[in-house]
Amino acid sequence: MATAMYLEHYLDSIENLPCELQRNFQLMRELDQRTEVTCPH
Repeated sequence: MATAMYLEHYLDSIENLPCELQRNFQLMRELDQRTEVTCPH
């Protein structure tokens, strides 16, 4: 999954952001993972 690897890299690059932003990005990641399971390509 290229998207998952891209997302991992992106999340690594934002780890120094304020906690609230980190939390929001983590929530988006979890939603993306659920969508991948529910609606695989």
